[in-house]
Amino acid sequence: MAEKTIKFAINDNSLFGILNLPDDAEAIESIVLMIIGGAQTRIGSHRMYVQLARHFCDNGVPVMRFDYQGLGDSEGEFVGFEYAGPSIRAAIDMLYAEFPELKSLVIWSLCDGAAASMIYSAEDVDRISAMVLANPFLETEAGKAQTVLKYYYIKRLFDRELWKKILGLKFKLSDSARSFLSLVKTSTSEEKGGWLGTGITMPQCVLDGLNSFPNPVYFLISSNDIQGLEFYDLIRNDKICKSRIARGDIVVKSIKGGDHTFTDIEVKKIAFDESLLAIKENALLPVV
Repeated sequence: MAEKTIKFAINDNSLFGILNLPDDAEAIESIVLMIIGGAQTRIGSHRMYVQLARHFCDNGVPVMRFDYQGLGDSEGEFVGFEYAGPSIRAAIDMLYAEFPELKSLVIWSLCDGAAASMIYSAEDVDRISAMVLANPFLETEAGKAQTVLKYYYIKRLFDRELWKKILGLKFKLSDSARSFLSLVKTSTSEEKGGWLGTGITMPQCVLDGLNSFPNPVYFLISSNDIQGLEFYDLIRNDKICKSRIARGDIVVKSIKGGDHTFTDIEVKKIAFDESLLAIKENALLPVV
């Protein structure tokens, strides 16, 4: 496996990335572009992006990961995932110029990088073959509160240890009731003015991007991640997404025991292997 630094630009700002290429790579016809999540560098949380890129490459899949403008080694001002489109486009432009025989590009991303990828992808459907997105982020307090009520509080009702505390008078019911009522109030609140002045919510912006991208999308949703579960509720209650899930255009994989960034080693291996399989199915590569 070869790792090399690559440089490209947005206007006068230089952006930097790392290419991971298999040792036997000749003409590159397929590649994975990794989009960072959060205000992080191409390394990722607990070096996950490094590990995942090398895992893909060890299995014959070329990869590029890079720093948004204003982050890591890249020049310029970081403007947030909401405006990541130009960075993503510049990276894709560079890859198609660097590898003239490129036929397939798959995006892999996590958290708000996954949200940014869905928003951008509708603009570039001819060059993005598929996306593999983990625990997408939705920026709403109401949605988060609804998810906590649904997945946390209902689960707690069947928690034997909780009932032992209640029966043993070791549980502060008043504190829990206040927390519950606060969540209920938040869950029914509405975002004023829409997201970034669009007139619609951030989840709807993401959903519109996803529904305008006709190519395959694979979602990895951790069973222990509120953000991922909030996103899962969004798509499984959307008419278009439900239809695409039924057709197999959208595939949802539950990563049992996983948290937001797959910190557990065994869970991480499962997430990596699921990602690799999805990529090979959609990048003109043999499934092994």
